[in-house]
Amino acid sequence: MKLFNRPTTKPTKPTRDQCIAKLCTSLHKLKRSMAQTERAINRQTGFSSTQRHVIASLYRQQSLTASQLADQLSISRGAATQLIDGLVKQGVVERVNDSADRRMVRIKLTDSHQANKAEFQAIIAAAVREFFSDLSDEELLDYVRLMDKVAASKGPGSASDSQPSSGLERS
Repeated sequence: MKLFNRPTTKPTKPTRDQCIAKLCTSLHKLKRSMAQTERAINRQTGFSSTQRHVIASLYRQQSLTASQLADQLSISRGAATQLIDGLVKQGVVERVNDSADRRMVRIKLTDSHQANKAEFQAIIAAAVREFFSDLSDEELLDYVRLMDKVAASKGPGSASDSQPSSGLERS
């Protein structure tokens, strides 16, 4: 015998617009949290986020032209040149003539910074591990899968292209 006559209705599924509104709020919160993590990594490594992307790109590809770096970072060639100039002054990268085309100048890490690869990656990996520590392994895999799906669906400049990374790649 039922004591109460309650209607048995399922909870309503949010509309796509409601989901988008919630996503916007969540993305804003995520961006703020990520910015805090980025600042912590900057302090630990001594490099800005953009400088780290250059270093990570050079760990993966050994050497790049200023134009290639500009394209990967989605910045102007002039901005890339200024960025490279700063890294040259810090002794992080050097300009070398391309062995196949002496007119082409390539950017590569100095030997001392090439030797710091494991430490550099460990700092970033620890920060990323901490950032996502509240997710189970399964949730983290789902997150990565969904991020890759969204990025891949956006065409050129997507995750499938050679975009800058945080420096977590292992070679």
